[in-house]
Amino acid sequence: VYAYHSVCLLGTANTADSLCALRRLVFGEKQIAPETLLAALKADFRGYESVRQRLLHGAPKYGNDDDEVDQLAKAVDDHFIDLMDRARSPQGAHFVVHLFSFLANLGFGRGLGATPDGRRGGEPIAYSLSAQQGRDESGATAMLRSLAKLPHRRAAGASAAILDLDPRCVAGPEGSERLMRLLQAAVHI
Repeated sequence: VYAYHSVCLLGTANTADSLCALRRLVFGEKQIAPETLLAALKADFRGYESVRQRLLHGAPKYGNDDDEVDQLAKAVDDHFIDLMDRARSPQGAHFVVHLFSFLANLGFGRGLGATPDGRRGGEPIAYSLSAQQGRDESGATAMLRSLAKLPHRRAAGASAAILDLDPRCVAGPEGSERLMRLLQAAVHI
C-alpha cells in the first residue's frame, strides 16, 4: 500500500562549510594550495594545524545567517532531493527524503576522514540540519535564519535541528519570554 522508501541526508553543514572554505581559501583568495590541503587532509591535520585553523576561521560557517555559506547548504540539500526525486528503489518505489540524522552523525563521523571545514577525522559531523558543534556563534536567531533558507518543504519525510541555548538566556521571567518568542519565530519559519 505504501510504496516508498526513505533516505536521510547527513552532513549538510559540514559539506556547506567545506565547500565555502574551498571556494574562498583555495580557489578564491588562494591562501591554501590544493596540494597542501590534500596533504593536510590525508594527515588528519597532524603537522598542518595552521591550515586547519585557517579552514576553521577563514571562511563563514553555516548557522550564522551568512548567505555565502547558507546558500551552499541549500544547494546541497536541493541537489540531493533532486537526485532522490529521480531515483527509484529496486521495487520501483519513490524515495522520501529526510533532512535529519537521528544519531547516525556520530557513527558516520567516526568512519569519515578529515574534511575541508577543519573537522578532524573520526569527529562527529553536525547533527541533522544543525550547525557543526560550536560553529553557530551568532546566536539562536541567526541559526533560525540559516535554517529558514533550507528546502524543508521539499523534504517530505521531515527535517530537524538542535539548538543549544545557554541556560542564562532562558532564566527567570525575562528568559521565559525570550524562549517563547524564539519558539514562535521557529514555528513561523
